[in-house]
Amino acid sequence: MKIRTNQKIKVLSMYDPNYGITVPQQITWSGREHRISEIASYRARKYGTVTIHHYLVTDGSLDFHLSFDSETLTWKLYEVDTVVN
Repeated sequence: MKIRTNQKIKVLSMYDPNYGITVPQQITWSGREHRISEIASYRARKYGTVTIHHYLVTDGSLDFHLSFDSETLTWKLYEVDTVVN
């Protein structure tokens, strides 16, 4: 079941020099912490002078579509979906 949202969230991340990007490690959503187990997709898009980094990640139970705004340094959650095995 997909849940669409557009809310700012708390993200624990680190910069990975091997890939040259910031990598989300854990997110806090709806009062629960979700440790990221895999990054399925990453892309960066330019909107004028601002770069928005888009991530599709999973914690093994839920898939998350996240974005990081390079100008405001904020993370947003756009969509949550259950993992289909």
